[in-house]
Amino acid sequence: MGSFGELKKNSAEKVGAGASGLNPFTDAERQRVRDDPEYVYMFRHSLNRLTLVSTKGSEPNNMFGAFMIGIMKKRLGESRGEFKKLISEWSSD
Repeated sequence: MGSFGELKKNSAEKVGAGASGLNPFTDAERQRVRDDPEYVYMFRHSLNRLTLVSTKGSEPNNMFGAFMIGIMKKRLGESRGEFKKLISEWSSD
């Protein structure tokens, strides 16, 4: 069996490739989920962290937004005007 990281990578590749059907996991991957509760916990925990980043107003969301705005300012330069055109007003609410 592969590692947890391999499961996420393989799953993302299958879904991204337009997998047909609702379950992109292999039989071996589904069996591991049935047999290994710690593995399921780690998988669900990783999904919860992703949810926090996408939940507006959460600390991880605010930190990620500030990080991305900092990168944009550095690359575009705040004084040239492009930066202000790219940042929507609702993104900083």
